[in-house]
Amino acid sequence: MPSNFKVDEQGLKRALRQAGKHVAQDAQREFDRLARQSKGRPVAAVKPTVKRMWERLGLGRLAEPQLTEYATELAAGRTINVTTR
Repeated sequence: MPSNFKVDEQGLKRALRQAGKHVAQDAQREFDRLARQSKGRPVAAVKPTVKRMWERLGLGRLAEPQLTEYATELAAGRTINVTTR
């Protein structure tokens, strides 16, 4: 027998936005740390670190072009700014 229940759609949307903000904050902290640690290192050495961080945060698969872009910026000592939509 199917059960009937109502979903508070607005509450669900708020919860998802809040969760997204927390993930973005965690990612920002990690990118800031990597920027300090990766400055001056070869891009090839930074890429595995970025990939592990991305996976550890549960952000799914990171495409190679984006991985290379992030590693290049971090190796140059530049920060990555994480935002939510």
